[in-house]
Amino acid sequence: MTIKFAYPVLRELVHPSGATALHDPNASTGVKVLQQTRQVVAKNNANVEYLNSLIGEVESQPIPDLPASPEPIKPVVKHEPMIQINFKALSASIDQLQINGVIGGQDPRIMVNGMIVTPGGIIDPKLGVKFVGVNEENHVILLEDCNCVVFTKPY
Repeated sequence: MTIKFAYPVLRELVHPSGATALHDPNASTGVKVLQQTRQVVAKNNANVEYLNSLIGEVESQPIPDLPASPEPIKPVVKHEPMIQINFKALSASIDQLQINGVIGGQDPRIMVNGMIVTPGGIIDPKLGVKFVGVNEENHVILLEDCNCVVFTKPY
Protein backbone atom coordinates (compact mmCIF):
# COMPACT_ATOMS: atom_id res chain seq x y z
CA MET A 1 0.00 0.00 0.00
CA THR A 2 2.77 2.46 0.83
CA ILE A 3 4.51 1.71 -2.46
CA LYS A 4 1.37 2.80 -4.28
CA PHE A 5 1.59 6.27 -2.68
CA ALA A 6 5.38 6.57 -2.47
CA TYR A 7 6.14 5.63 -6.07
CA PRO A 8 4.54 8.75 -7.68
CA VAL A 9 6.34 11.00 -5.17
CA LEU A 10 9.68 9.32 -5.89
CA ARG A 11 9.03 9.56 -9.64
CA GLU A 12 8.32 13.30 -9.22
CA LEU A 13 11.51 13.78 -7.20
CA VAL A 14 13.56 12.19 -9.99
CA HIS A 15 12.62 15.00 -12.42
CA PRO A 16 15.55 17.36 -12.87
CA SER A 17 14.93 20.84 -11.48
CA GLY A 18 15.08 22.49 -14.92
CA ALA A 19 12.61 20.08 -16.56
CA THR A 20 9.05 21.17 -17.04
CA ALA A 21 6.92 19.21 -14.65
CA LEU A 22 3.66 17.70 -15.74
CA HIS A 23 0.76 18.92 -13.68
CA ASP A 24 -1.47 15.95 -13.10
CA PRO A 25 -4.77 16.96 -11.47
CA ASN A 26 -5.28 13.35 -10.34
CA ALA A 27 -1.86 13.14 -8.67
CA SER A 28 -1.53 12.43 -4.98
CA THR A 29 -1.19 15.25 -2.47
CA GLY A 30 2.54 14.65 -2.07
CA VAL A 31 3.11 15.00 -5.81
CA LYS A 32 0.97 18.15 -5.96
CA VAL A 33 2.97 19.70 -3.12
CA LEU A 34 6.23 18.99 -4.95
CA GLN A 35 4.86 20.47 -8.18
CA GLN A 36 3.61 23.63 -6.44
CA THR A 37 6.91 24.00 -4.60
CA ARG A 38 8.80 23.82 -7.91
CA GLN A 39 6.52 26.52 -9.35
CA VAL A 40 7.12 28.83 -6.38
CA VAL A 41 10.88 28.28 -6.51
CA ALA A 42 10.93 28.93 -10.27
CA LYS A 43 9.03 32.23 -9.83
CA ASN A 44 11.35 33.26 -7.00
CA ASN A 45 14.44 32.43 -9.08
CA ALA A 46 13.05 34.50 -11.97
CA ASN A 47 12.48 37.47 -9.61
CA VAL A 48 15.99 37.19 -8.19
CA GLU A 49 17.52 37.09 -11.67
CA TYR A 50 15.48 40.15 -12.71
CA LEU A 51 16.54 42.11 -9.61
CA ASN A 52 20.18 41.10 -10.09
CA SER A 53 20.06 42.37 -13.68
CA LEU A 54 18.66 45.71 -12.45
CA ILE A 55 21.34 46.00 -9.80
CA GLY A 56 24.01 45.17 -12.38
CA GLU A 57 22.71 47.91 -14.70
CA VAL A 58 22.73 50.51 -11.91
CA GLU A 59 26.20 49.52 -10.68
CA SER A 60 27.66 49.70 -14.18
CA GLN A 61 26.46 53.27 -14.76
CA PRO A 62 28.90 56.07 -13.89
CA ILE A 63 28.04 58.21 -10.90
CA PRO A 64 26.96 61.66 -12.08
CA ASP A 65 28.73 64.71 -10.73
CA LEU A 66 26.65 66.58 -8.23
CA PRO A 67 25.89 70.20 -9.04
CA ALA A 68 27.60 72.83 -6.98
CA SER A 69 25.56 73.78 -3.95
CA PRO A 70 23.72 77.07 -4.39
CA GLU A 71 24.32 80.03 -2.16
CA PRO A 72 22.55 79.57 1.17
CA ILE A 73 19.32 81.48 1.41
CA LYS A 74 19.50 84.24 3.95
CA PRO A 75 16.46 84.35 6.20
CA VAL A 76 14.33 87.44 6.00
CA VAL A 77 13.96 88.92 9.45
CA LYS A 78 10.91 91.02 9.93
CA HIS A 79 11.20 93.37 12.83
CA GLU A 80 7.88 93.96 14.45
CA PRO A 81 7.38 97.35 16.00
CA MET A 82 8.69 97.46 19.52
CA ILE A 83 6.06 97.62 22.20
CA GLN A 84 6.57 100.47 24.58
CA ILE A 85 7.24 99.09 28.04
CA ASN A 86 7.52 101.00 31.23
CA PHE A 87 10.93 99.72 32.35
CA LYS A 88 10.39 100.98 35.89
CA ALA A 89 7.24 98.86 36.16
CA LEU A 90 9.04 95.93 34.56
CA SER A 91 12.03 96.22 36.89
CA ALA A 92 9.72 96.55 39.89
CA SER A 93 7.76 93.49 38.77
CA ILE A 94 10.94 91.43 38.35
CA ASP A 95 12.29 92.61 41.71
CA GLN A 96 9.06 91.56 43.44
CA LEU A 97 9.22 88.00 42.10
CA GLN A 98 9.73 85.49 44.87
CA ILE A 99 12.05 82.77 43.63
CA ASN A 100 11.19 79.73 45.78
CA GLY A 101 13.37 77.21 43.95
CA VAL A 102 15.70 76.79 40.96
CA ILE A 103 16.58 73.60 39.07
CA GLY A 104 19.30 73.96 36.43
CA GLY A 105 20.64 71.50 33.88
CA GLN A 106 19.18 70.44 30.54
CA ASP A 107 15.59 70.87 31.71
CA PRO A 108 15.69 73.98 33.92
CA ARG A 109 12.70 74.90 36.03
CA ILE A 110 12.01 77.57 38.60
CA MET A 111 9.37 78.01 41.25
CA VAL A 112 8.14 81.59 41.23
CA ASN A 113 5.43 82.82 43.58
CA GLY A 114 4.50 79.17 44.29
CA MET A 115 4.18 78.14 40.62
CA ILE A 116 6.58 75.91 38.65
CA VAL A 117 7.70 77.50 35.35
CA THR A 118 9.62 75.85 32.50
CA PRO A 119 11.50 77.71 29.73
CA GLY A 120 9.06 79.70 27.61
CA GLY A 121 6.55 79.86 30.46
CA ILE A 122 4.90 83.23 31.11
CA ILE A 123 5.63 84.70 34.52
CA ASP A 124 3.89 88.08 34.20
CA PRO A 125 1.24 88.15 31.45
CA LYS A 126 0.58 91.90 31.82
CA LEU A 127 4.19 92.81 31.02
CA GLY A 128 4.89 89.77 28.82
CA VAL A 129 7.73 88.47 30.99
CA LYS A 130 8.67 84.85 30.37
CA PHE A 131 11.26 82.49 31.81
CA VAL A 132 14.16 81.77 29.40
CA GLY A 133 16.67 79.75 31.40
CA VAL A 134 19.14 79.54 34.27
CA ASN A 135 22.76 80.71 34.34
CA GLU A 136 24.17 78.41 36.99
CA GLU A 137 27.65 80.00 37.00
CA ASN A 138 26.36 83.47 37.88
CA HIS A 139 23.39 82.17 39.94
CA VAL A 140 20.82 84.17 38.01
CA ILE A 141 17.62 83.28 36.20
CA LEU A 142 17.10 84.68 32.72
CA LEU A 143 13.84 86.44 31.95
CA GLU A 144 12.72 87.97 28.67
CA ASP A 145 10.11 90.60 27.91
CA CYS A 146 7.90 90.82 24.82
CA ASN A 147 10.62 92.83 22.98
CA CYS A 148 13.11 89.97 23.50
CA VAL A 149 15.12 92.00 26.00
CA VAL A 150 16.76 89.63 28.49
CA PHE A 151 16.77 90.47 32.19
CA THR A 152 18.52 88.64 35.00
CA LYS A 153 17.41 88.08 38.55
CA PRO A 154 19.77 86.60 41.13
CA TYR A 155 18.68 83.59 43.10
